[in-house]
Amino acid sequence: IVSKIPTSKPQLDAAIYEKVLSTYLMQKKFEELKELLIQWPLNIYNLTSIDQLIRLQMDDERTAKALLECSAV
Repeated sequence: IVSKIPTSKPQLDAAIYEKVLSTYLMQKKFEELKELLIQWPLNIYNLTSIDQLIRLQMDDERTAKALLECSAV
């Protein structure tokens, strides 16, 4: 369903994009999260909010590398 979410004309509320990104983060689907961060324009969601959520999840060395990659994107 994510591939059907419009990212421009029409553009949805930023909260919807943030919810999708945070869902991938909470489900530990970090590669999919990184792909969305690469594909989606930065202006459709609050980058600071997503980056803070990513950094809060960095409690484990196994996930830290993947999350750092997401944060870098």
